[in-house]
Amino acid sequence: MCNGANPDGTVTVTPRVNFSNDFSNKFVGRDSPQVATLVNFRECTNSIPNRFHPGTVVHCGGVSVWDVASGGRMGQVMGEDSTEIAPAATRCTANCTAQNQVQGKAVVVGFPFPVPDAVRLKPRVFNGFTQP
Repeated sequence: MCNGANPDGTVTVTPRVNFSNDFSNKFVGRDSPQVATLVNFRECTNSIPNRFHPGTVVHCGGVSVWDVASGGRMGQVMGEDSTEIAPAATRCTANCTAQNQVQGKAVVVGFPFPVPDAVRLKPRVFNGFTQP
C-alpha cells in the first residue's frame, strides 16, 4: 500500500502525456503539475490507439500550456519515474512536502523508442506556431 492509494489498494492514475526526443531512448519525461490545469484546445484532439483503453486526449504535440493557480507549480518528472503507474501529487499551495511516495512499489510501463508516428500527438502546432 502506498500513500495516495484508494482504500481497496488500487491507484487511480490521471491521464498523462509523456515527452521524449528522437535521439536518446533514455530521455523521457512528463509534466508534473500541482494546482495547475492543462489548457485544452479543440484543434488538438488526438485518438489514443490503445487496444485496452482507447480514448482521446486534447493536447497539441510539441506544446503544453498550463493555467497555474496562485501557489501552484509546474515541474517535470524524468526517467522511469515518468512512466510508472503511481498516484498524482497531492494538492498543496503552501508548506508542501513530498507526499504520495511509492518507494519502489509502482509498476513501470516503459516508453517506446523511437515513438511510432501512430501515437505521436498531432497537429504539432499551437495558435499557428509549428513545432519542429
